[in-house]
Amino acid sequence: MKKKKIITGYLVVSIVALVSTILISLTMQKKYAAFITLSDEHVENDMLLGLTAKDALVNQHKQLDCGINNPYIYCQLIYTNNFLKDIAKLHYPKTHIEDLKDSIAYKIDGKYKTIEIRTISSNATKAAIVTNSVAKLLNTYITNQKTNFYKQELAYILSIKKEKEKIYKRKEKIYSLYLDSHFDTNLKKEILKIDNLQKERDLAFNEYNNAYIQYYRTLSFLDKNRNIFTILKNTTIEETPIEPNFIPYFLTLESLGVILWTFIILIGKRLKEPTYITTKELFNPFSPWILTISIWLFILLLLQIEKGLLYPLTNKFYYSLSLWLVSFTFFSITSYYLIPNRANQAQNFASPIHVNKLFFNCLVMLLTIIAPLYFYQVLKAVLAMSTTEIMMNIRTFNIGGDKSFGILNYANIIGQALLAVAIWRYPKISGWKLTLIIVCNIISAFSIMGKMPFVFIIAIIIFALYEKKIIKIRTIALWTIPLFFLFYIFTNARQGDDEQSQLSLADFLGMYILSPPVAFGLITENIHTQFGLSTFSSIYRFINDWGLGHYEIKDGIQEFVYVPVLTNVYTILQPFYEDFGYKGVTYFGMLYGILTGTTFKLSHNGNGIAKCIYSYIAVNLILQFFQEGIFIGFIAFLEYIAICIVCIQKTIKIDTKYYDKK
Repeated sequence: MKKKKIITGYLVVSIVALVSTILISLTMQKKYAAFITLSDEHVENDMLLGLTAKDALVNQHKQLDCGINNPYIYCQLIYTNNFLKDIAKLHYPKTHIEDLKDSIAYKIDGKYKTIEIRTISSNATKAAIVTNSVAKLLNTYITNQKTNFYKQELAYILSIKKEKEKIYKRKEKIYSLYLDSHFDTNLKKEILKIDNLQKERDLAFNEYNNAYIQYYRTLSFLDKNRNIFTILKNTTIEETPIEPNFIPYFLTLESLGVILWTFIILIGKRLKEPTYITTKELFNPFSPWILTISIWLFILLLLQIEKGLLYPLTNKFYYSLSLWLVSFTFFSITSYYLIPNRANQAQNFASPIHVNKLFFNCLVMLLTIIAPLYFYQVLKAVLAMSTTEIMMNIRTFNIGGDKSFGILNYANIIGQALLAVAIWRYPKISGWKLTLIIVCNIISAFSIMGKMPFVFIIAIIIFALYEKKIIKIRTIALWTIPLFFLFYIFTNARQGDDEQSQLSLADFLGMYILSPPVAFGLITENIHTQFGLSTFSSIYRFINDWGLGHYEIKDGIQEFVYVPVLTNVYTILQPFYEDFGYKGVTYFGMLYGILTGTTFKLSHNGNGIAKCIYSYIAVNLILQFFQEGIFIGFIAFLEYIAICIVCIQKTIKIDTKYYDKK
């Protein structure tokens, strides 16, 4: 296909996407959103009625009314058929329950224990009215549930009270009859029996008295007025319609059109040169599809083996993972197949890449300077706070401290890019230079005190050495267990000296490997109107930092949840599901598949830049059970690519000897 025809095709795709988006925006009914924010219901203390002074002091801070003080329970009420039917009776008598369910959404803030409810309607005023009704009806439902709970508890305590009363009266009768018939006895045996009967009667009386007090305390608690929840933010209405939204529609249609047209072009070329994927290529352990399938099979196997350590997986996770695997696998294999082959692929992949020596050496010198300086600045800031538990304090500083160190902040990303270039240049790079780059990366990793930089160093070295046929799968498998225990020791060292903060091996396995899929079941879709709040958070942060806009930014540290181990990571699927639901998981699975399949094929064709890019992506694929790293850290990903291009590019020829002699 001629170049002019290809360009014309892309222009046609853009025009069709633009016109289609305009037509959709003009014909689609406008919908408005109304929001209300509620706090979790009030936790009431135990009543002091009927307690002694000592018991009252002990019970003063005891939380008795634990009812449903958990915002995650709200969704189980809002989406029940009875709740939706009551809302429909008030406002939508002719609306199907499933349609009504789609118009009501909620978002839980696990950190502050609040819930934000959103309703959508074609009329802004109607949306606000329905939102108020949902909050009011939710209040009624929770009140009724709590009332029913205490009524059942009251009935149970009443049955115990009656039983204890019968026992007491029977013991009193036995004691009285025996005492009357042996009133003036002097026999030790009879006197001892009288004492025993008296003790049994007194014990029965105490139990009856306690049940009596508990009954009236519960009765008083049932009649007590209680606050279900507090409205933190009254109902608000968005000025602009939430639908139709021009930008998401256009970007979706444009990207799908570009992908479709590109596939048509590549299919046309492939038909002229028909080839097949070899078995060796298809089952390459570092191919994107094998990496992804293997990782999830391993995680699911461990989740089946673990004995009650975690909550069960939800259907939400199974549906999302299925969509992700199907979409990712299909498009990664298809993209790999459609990219034209070059001769001697295995030799091209294993061969050392060419570098621009001038720029590469300058960046190595820069890294040698800024990596130790960055560690020094972080260590100085930490030691100013405390001289103990340094590793834990470094991690704490990186989470919430002020890291305004200028160019020193780029030590980690520069080090990772240079490591990728150097390891793919091996063995045509001096040993001291490669060692220097690795040492600087380790220093940067300790400056951050996170596991991800260490995983990157190890994974990228293993991947490159395997593809260069220096090591085998057997070697990688043998090193897996020692590395696992090394990370376990590192994590505990980072926790501090407190014995209670130390993790057992089961807790470590549950928190960092098995808990993310379980925690995924607790996340909810974003209900804000900002496009891609979770997925494009790094882009919004970049725009805000440069003063180009003012957008809402998600916290760098995600909220913690109990599953029941404490965790704040939710797998690679999290941002896509939060922003776009199941459609987002499928769509970004496609994008990930195309990106990984294309870069993996170009790497096999000997493209040096593609080798470095795929190395970065492969590390994120290995950790996809943990969290997403490409789109959430998109700006860092672009910086990494830019540094790799500078080191490998051939356009700027300042040094005429920058090519190595073959």
